[in-house]
Amino acid sequence: MMNELRLRTRECERCGDIREMAGHSLCLHCQDVIAKLPTWFEAGTLSHGTMRTQDLIPAFMAELDRIKEAKTFEPGADDPEAVREIGRLDGILGDIESRSAWMATGDDSHPYWSDEASYLDLGILFDVLDELAPEGFCFGAHEGDGSDYGFWEVEDDKDERATTRDDERR
Repeated sequence: MMNELRLRTRECERCGDIREMAGHSLCLHCQDVIAKLPTWFEAGTLSHGTMRTQDLIPAFMAELDRIKEAKTFEPGADDPEAVREIGRLDGILGDIESRSAWMATGDDSHPYWSDEASYLDLGILFDVLDELAPEGFCFGAHEGDGSDYGFWEVEDDKDERATTRDDERR
């Protein structure tokens, strides 16, 4: 007797689609999206419960440094384009650190925190982390909680998939 692959209709744990699946909790689309994510990528919360630059800048710098280090050890990291990208990330971190070298003291009342430079640095970190987000994800505040910052799946992609499925059914 041959082993039969049993298909069951159930809800995908990631996107909520109802599809036939064979022993997986994710639909094929979600399995494909996850398989294409970079090894360094971690979706979800990076900082929660604060909107203070004193908290966000160090958290975002630590994440950018973690990503830079992970990219250093990825396959192909010695490729000229990858070397340039790692150097770019290192340069961004170095520039911000040079403006905020005293940050390690933990002085929340330092003039940097109320200076335009800190807001510009925070904007740079937001932009760079968003640039690094894989396709289908973005970096920023969570839609339902403005003090929850991290990498989130772009909802437009889910809406677009649902519209495509509805069109295909017609």
